[in-house]
Formats: sequence, C-alpha cells, structure tokens
Amino acid sequence: MRSATSSGANYEEACGAESKADFIHKMQLVLKELRESLYWLKLMGRAKLIPTEDLQPLQREAKILHFAIFIFHCFLNPSPCVKEPL
Repeated sequence: MRSATSSGANYEEACGAESKADFIHKMQLVLKELRESLYWLKLMGRAKLIPTEDLQPLQREAKILHFAIFIFHCFLNPSPCVKEPL
C-alpha cells in the first residue's frame, strides 16, 4: 500500500515543482516508486497472497502508468533515457 500511494504523492509534488529540474527530479521519484509497486505486486503474486484475476489488472495498470510517465520523462529529459522501460 505504501509504495502505491508514494508514487501518487510524488506525482502531486511534481505538479507543484518550482523549476523544470525540480519537476524532472520528482518525476524520477514517481518512476522509482512505480517500479517498487510492480516489485511488490510480483511478490504478492508469487506468494499467492492475491488471486491472479485480482492481481493482473493491478499489474497492468502499474505498467501502463510506468510506461506513460517514462515516455513523458524522456520527452522532457532525453539524455538518461537510453534504458528500456519495464
């Protein structure tokens, strides 16, 4: 729960950024927290803590959010975007 809400909180902080550099930094934090959310979802699936039919939509949504923010981040700051998204 914490990692999921952290990405949302960091996104809200990015919306109030004081500069482009501050915005980019905060969006990097959003990406980091989304990756952590995906990690925890993967672990919950492996441990069978959540039924697959409930887990898959959550994983799909987290991946879509990560990809969309990654593309947006690359548009703003292309130099570090040489890695492939998840």
